[in-house]
Amino acid sequence: MDFVKLRVSNRYMFTGRRNASRLAWRAILKHMGLQGKMTASQAMKKWENLKKRYKVAIAANIH
Repeated sequence: MDFVKLRVSNRYMFTGRRNASRLAWRAILKHMGLQGKMTASQAMKKWENLKKRYKVAIAANIH
């Protein structure tokens, strides 16, 4: 849950500029104490998977 809260509270860091999200994920991982245990690429993939699963769950609840 901290992962989601930190991503949402730091959304200003995800500007869409080149490498901005990579630097933002590194900062979040450092804050969580996961630097060296998880890469920025893995964090990005985790975030995308969470969003995908959330959308599927919402769609399942609508029907």
